[in-house]
Parts: sequence; C-alpha cells; structure tokens
Amino acid sequence: MQTYCSCLDWSTTEKYQDAQSIDEFLAESEEADHRCIRSIPSRIWRSDSTLQYIYVSDALADLVNHVAPDMRSAVANLSLCIHWPVSIDELGLAKLPDSCYFASISPSRVQALLQEFESLDLAALGAVHERTRSADVSKEWPDVRDCFVGYLEQWRDTLAFAAKLKHGLIGGQG
Repeated sequence: MQTYCSCLDWSTTEKYQDAQSIDEFLAESEEADHRCIRSIPSRIWRSDSTLQYIYVSDALADLVNHVAPDMRSAVANLSLCIHWPVSIDELGLAKLPDSCYFASISPSRVQALLQEFESLDLAALGAVHERTRSADVSKEWPDVRDCFVGYLEQWRDTLAFAAKLKHGLIGGQG
C-alpha cells in the first residue's frame, strides 16, 4: 500500500455541504486533472511507504515522552499530523465508508504545522529517537537518518510546498 499527499485549493471545497460531496468532487477532479489538486513533486515526496508512515507515526507518539520540555508541544503537534490510522482530518474525509483518505489539512493548519517543523532540530530529534527506540525497531529500521529524519524532512518540505501555494493538503492510501 502506498501513502500519498496532494495539495488542495481549499476554496474549492467551500461550496460543498458535507464530506461525501467533497469526496465525490475530489474523485471527479483527480480524473479530470483539475488545477484544484496538485501532486507533490517526487523530489519532495520521496517515500510512499505506508509501513514507514506507521513507523514514524509510532516513533513521534513515543518521542513526546522523551524530548526536552521545550520540544514537547511541537513534537505532539507533529504527532497529530503524522498519525496512524487517521491524521488531522478537517474535512471529515477519513470517516467516510471505504475512504482512502487519512488526512485533510487546511492552509492555515499547514502553515502552523510548518512553523512547528521549522522550530525543531530534526537531527536532534532523530538522536533522541535513536537512544529511546526498542531493539526490535532498531533491527527493522536501522538507519534513523534516512528512515526517520528523512521522512520528517519529506513532510516538512511537503508542508512548505503547500504553504507556498496557499493550499491545504489531503493525504490518502491506496
């Protein structure tokens, strides 16, 4: 299974009354290649591994208890963004039956999350993770720099791309 994110012109969703209507609009827009949805370039969205997404989600949730107090709030907020099985879902898409979506994040929330990312030293966060992770996790994901820090950088860069466009994000799996 693959995990993906796309930028979404949030204003296009405002005329719809509910998540089901937005979901139908998104399906039509993706098929018609409308400009309201923009793929994240592959130079930014480098890993589409759902297993890696789950690994980083679990690691962030655990790290909240291990980081310095001044980092705790930012890590907790990032843990809400990269969270399995459902992330921040402002449009309610993840609750739909048979939904492929796990996240819908408004432009203002994208900007706030980007600021949280930029406030953190990701290498230092990776070092805390390396010290506190279990032996099983170390065996399965040995390269913290690539598998953990690199994935956080991917999300930071994705948020920056969406923020530059003044778009929100939708995330899905399929």
